[in-house]
Amino acid sequence: MTGSLTPEDFLRRAKESEAISADSTTSRLLQGFDIARHMGTALDPDPETARLPLPHPGQSDDKLHHLPLRVEPLGACLVDTLPRLPFADATVALEAVMSRFRKPAPLASPELLELVEDGIKSQRKRRYLTQLLQFASSLSESPGESLTRVRLHELGIVQPDQQVELEADGKRFRVDFLWEKAKVILEFDGWMKYRNHASSFDQTHKQEKLREDALRSLGYSVLRVYWEDLMEPGCTRLRKLLHRHGIPSANPDAHTR
Repeated sequence: MTGSLTPEDFLRRAKESEAISADSTTSRLLQGFDIARHMGTALDPDPETARLPLPHPGQSDDKLHHLPLRVEPLGACLVDTLPRLPFADATVALEAVMSRFRKPAPLASPELLELVEDGIKSQRKRRYLTQLLQFASSLSESPGESLTRVRLHELGIVQPDQQVELEADGKRFRVDFLWEKAKVILEFDGWMKYRNHASSFDQTHKQEKLREDALRSLGYSVLRVYWEDLMEPGCTRLRKLLHRHGIPSANPDAHTR
């Protein structure tokens, strides 16, 4: 984000400050980067300083130019950026920060709500951010799980419990999503555990089957959802899968900006 500066003015100032050499080819330095006005000092009373590496065609990594920049703190950056994103994308980004994948989260909803109240003047953006914060969960452990929650909500499905631990055959298993009343477990599978360990695919697959057998022995149905299901227009397969296992869906409740 360059404030009100155009890409040309931004790069001109970088040259004037000798952050990049005067003879650098500027036309490609910011190629692929969108330019947007940020919300200014209301959300950013104490800007931080970072050094942004600027790639240059044909330049090795150890000779990158580094441009010193004032940057927004994480909370201000989120409140500044999330209103620009569709609901699904914003939820994925927000839950990643709130959860930090089950490590101590750097930010929580109350802190972000305070930033919204103090720094956002637009009522539309405040409503949208408040809606995001009310929906977001700190229990999602991956972008796939976050997007699964969004798709369930869009289909009108009651949100399941997350990261529930169940005991079977003397072992404890944590499941991604659980509807206890319907006795249905839903797991997001991005296939990465298989791709990262191609040589041990059979062993990984065997462990997954044994895990599911143990969970089914408790009376649960175990369903799997994949990226393809989440990206399918209308989520037809996911809708049918949930309906077939007794989890009713209502009319889609898609979010609008």
